[in-house]
Amino acid sequence: MSNREIKVFILYFLLVISFIDCNKYKKYNEKEISNIRNNTITITKSMIGKDEYYCIYDKMNDSINSFIDNKLGNYTYWSSVINFQIDSIICINKGKNKIVTSILLPYVGKDGVSDEIQFFYGVKIKEQWYFFTGATMVLPREYYQKDIHTPLSFEKLKKIAADHIYRGYLIKDEKGNWQINDKFFEGMENKNQTGAGYGSCFSCQTFEEYVIYLVNLNWQKK
Repeated sequence: MSNREIKVFILYFLLVISFIDCNKYKKYNEKEISNIRNNTITITKSMIGKDEYYCIYDKMNDSINSFIDNKLGNYTYWSSVINFQIDSIICINKGKNKIVTSILLPYVGKDGVSDEIQFFYGVKIKEQWYFFTGATMVLPREYYQKDIHTPLSFEKLKKIAADHIYRGYLIKDEKGNWQINDKFFEGMENKNQTGAGYGSCFSCQTFEEYVIYLVNLNWQKK
């Protein structure tokens, strides 16, 4: 093999390696993700109106900032090593008393190699919203980008949330129109149910009672 052929081969090899390296990370259908997000926002705003939509969003932000300020549980560390943003998407049920969204949590500590998305729930009881967290998705950066020392961007986290969380919120009816899937909200209740009672609240008879118990418990732990 001549020197020229060797150089051509090396160049071809490097191009192949580069192509493989760029395509090994998780990819999303941009149009599909955009449709999921836009349809979800449109449906929810049509249910409760724009003003109420942003009012609920502000209440969630206020609640989380209060959790941080009062150093409740893991929120103690959010101000120092975790940046956060509540996703702009709010999924609301047909009864307009349950919401599901997510908190986007890029880890900004210098030793971080993964980020998180946390389910965030809201329940309206006697005209008051109560908020609490659900399961956490841990996202190793090596699955999504080459640089594992740079946090995933909020935009990338939003795509992941749309793909893994909001996808099941809307379903099409027999006419092909998007409708709210109320089964989507069953998970926020079932995660807390064990045996005859709810979690460790053996006196709780309903999910609403459990939510109030859980919120009060979080403050008592402080």
